[in-house]
Amino acid sequence: MAIFVCSCIRRYRGGKVALSVQYELRNAMHDHLQAMDLATLNRMPTGQLVSRANSDSTLVQGLLSFFLIMSGNVLLLLLSLGVMIALSPLLAIVSILVVPALLLVSYRMRQKIFPATWDALQRAGDVAQIVDEDVNGVRIVKAFGQEKHELGRIVGVAQRLYGSQMRPRLSASHSDSARGVAREASSARVSRSV
Repeated sequence: MAIFVCSCIRRYRGGKVALSVQYELRNAMHDHLQAMDLATLNRMPTGQLVSRANSDSTLVQGLLSFFLIMSGNVLLLLLSLGVMIALSPLLAIVSILVVPALLLVSYRMRQKIFPATWDALQRAGDVAQIVDEDVNGVRIVKAFGQEKHELGRIVGVAQRLYGSQMRPRLSASHSDSARGVAREASSARVSRSV
């Protein structure tokens, strides 16, 4: 029961700090944009600006709320390794050898996921830009009867956004599961032949 209460307090405090930092970050971005001159603001694409501001502040908030959980897991890992060294040094060595392998896998996944995330952010900005243009110019769009054209434009950009977000997930899950199935099938064939 005490672990549950402490975990709830830790998550509540971490979430509260993360949300307050996100709130202050959004206010600072707003104040900075309000202080900029109009010529600079006109050159900036509004959709990209709004999309990046939202995604970056949400990323900072998620990182801060995840930081407490991650630090608790690192502490648990170190304590577990200490207990394993005391109980069974051989098992501790095997566990210590796994940690760099996990770090390597995480780093390699980052190399694949980061470009896909960057592309998805760019496409989300494109969607926000089109929505902003259409909302600001709704009377002009209606006056010239371009609703279908603008709807088709936003559907195309939204489909590209969806595709850019799904492509890395599908390719990673299919390639990993395909490798796992191929490994299992080959090991089964080897065991049957022996």
